[in-house]
Amino acid sequence: MTKLLNWKRDRTPLHGEKSLFGDPAKFQRGLYEITEGVYAWMQPNGSWGESNAAMISSGGESLVFDSLFDLKLTANMLRHMEPITKNAPIRMLVNSHSNGDHTYGNELFKDATILASEKAAEEMPSEPASAATLLPVMGKAISCCGLGGMPMWPLRNMHRVGKYFQNMMLPYHHKGITLTLPTETFTGHYKGQIGSIPFELIEVGPAHTDGDIMLYLPDQKVLFAGDILFVEGLPAAWNPGLPHWPKVLEQIQAMDIETIIPGHGPIITKDGVDDVKSFFDVLLSKTEDLYKNGMKPTAIARHLLLEDRDFKPYLLWDCPERTVMATNTYTRVLDGNTKHYSGGDKVKVLYGTASLAYDLPQAEPKLLHVLR
Repeated sequence: MTKLLNWKRDRTPLHGEKSLFGDPAKFQRGLYEITEGVYAWMQPNGSWGESNAAMISSGGESLVFDSLFDLKLTANMLRHMEPITKNAPIRMLVNSHSNGDHTYGNELFKDATILASEKAAEEMPSEPASAATLLPVMGKAISCCGLGGMPMWPLRNMHRVGKYFQNMMLPYHHKGITLTLPTETFTGHYKGQIGSIPFELIEVGPAHTDGDIMLYLPDQKVLFAGDILFVEGLPAAWNPGLPHWPKVLEQIQAMDIETIIPGHGPIITKDGVDDVKSFFDVLLSKTEDLYKNGMKPTAIARHLLLEDRDFKPYLLWDCPERTVMATNTYTRVLDGNTKHYSGGDKVKVLYGTASLAYDLPQAEPKLLHVLR
């Protein structure tokens, strides 16, 4: 039988345990019992695709909050949940937002209602698993041409960028995934109950995405925040709702909660939200000041990470190079551009992200920061 873990007692990783990217695990992978009938699936260390999920089980039925980034990972999570769900079948799957690391396993929940916000459901068709398979292919082409020194690729960064694109998706298996969309949607606020456990779904986007929602258990004072919270990691900030993100964090700080499970990274108490809020405050204020003084978005990110003392603590967070994404997104908003990135613009920003990553060899995951 699968062992249920306790965060206070069992969070220390097993001897030699690794993250999906091969770094030493910062906490143990597995299914944690938060309180009676409430569980968190925790995946170290919270980097690209290393996402958490949750389950509520009571009265002979269960609800799961988020699937994972591929079918293999999702199936493994469901095996760990099976000792509980065999007598309490999964009645509902809730997707916190549209990104693949929270939706690509949806097809394995064959008998469940799949619920998401209306906006998340609208975004999902634009994020098929086939898109994730293109990054490694693109990376091989870029890296090959960069190594060959062909005139069409004169920039020294091409090999770096190619390797980064390849390695971003290295731990995952995206072939054969059928994009499975929500069967029901809602807007604003949704209240429901699993057995004796009432729950609330709170729509808080746009922030990380247009359709972000959080799962709140008022009786247990537990919040599953989805990707509103990246703990000890730089957020993936592609959405023009970025300036609204700190307001959502203030909303969390005002809630009656004791335990918070983020979309990525370790479990925290409400005090842990302060660190994330401070990051956004520093990021947005400094980006705006530097941009008004004529600095370009990607140069701002490089300056913050390599020269700014106030930003130094965030060098120790996972994927600090994703600062490039945030500075590019926020400066677009400052210019009055609230449209979503085109595919080409996204690749340009990822190019800047990858170029900076290998100037941060102390950062994790090492696979994305040290050329091998």
